[in-house]
Amino acid sequence: MKRIFHNKLVRDRIPDIVRENGGTPFSHEIRDDDVYHEELALKLIEEAKEVLEAQQKRNRESLLTEIADVQEVLGALMSAYGIGPSEVEMVRVKRNVQRGGFSKRILLEFVEEGKA
Repeated sequence: MKRIFHNKLVRDRIPDIVRENGGTPFSHEIRDDDVYHEELALKLIEEAKEVLEAQQKRNRESLLTEIADVQEVLGALMSAYGIGPSEVEMVRVKRNVQRGGFSKRILLEFVEEGKA
């Protein structure tokens, strides 16, 4: 019998889906908050990479799916830390005012530091 090792955080229904497809999942619930938070952060990186891959393929449907996955992980992170959407929005607006957004499409090539 072939085993495929994942050792990563997955969506709640994945073990059920594996069973429905004839597989036998080996999984457990993460009980340690620190481990859960770390796994969420790793999942966010995984999903962000998938956004990049979908963008590179120029596949809008795939891109939309991956962006939704990023939002799902962000929602779980916010919930895990007790952060509400209005709190995030307030910080986002503040940072936008202070540092700008991305609408001007600026690519910083390098910074030449002045002599002190």
